[in-house]
Amino acid sequence: MNYLSEQFILIYIVIALTILEFMFPRVKIKITDTHFREDAKWYIFNEHIIKTFLMFSESSVILYLSSLNLQNRIVLSQQNIIFQVVTFILIHQFVGYWLHRLTHTSDFLWQFHKLHHSPTKLTATTNFRFSWVEELVGGALAVAVIGFF
Repeated sequence: MNYLSEQFILIYIVIALTILEFMFPRVKIKITDTHFREDAKWYIFNEHIIKTFLMFSESSVILYLSSLNLQNRIVLSQQNIIFQVVTFILIHQFVGYWLHRLTHTSDFLWQFHKLHHSPTKLTATTNFRFSWVEELVGGALAVAVIGFF
């Protein structure tokens, strides 16, 4: 599965959840609602524009780091596929957890993260409301950790 097909799957899931939320709302929202439009804007920007940029830049950094002759390094690409997937998930969750903790404790990072906590109505699309700075910092941390494997 390539990056583009993963993005389309994500789009279909978001559309399905949004339709379900309109059909069976916990909180009544309209497509013309300011909150919905704001969430849609952040979704398009973060999930497509920023992640496409990160995909190319992270790949370049990982290729560079993997070309370094680092001693006692686990070469992840030479391991069993199950080990690779489990390792990636663990690293991704570990980095994500600590980044999220850091955004709540650092005054500087909180200025970017508070956007995620700004909605007054929670909907299926609210999850996509976060600053692009968080995505860049998270991507950089993930590359720094994964690039050495």
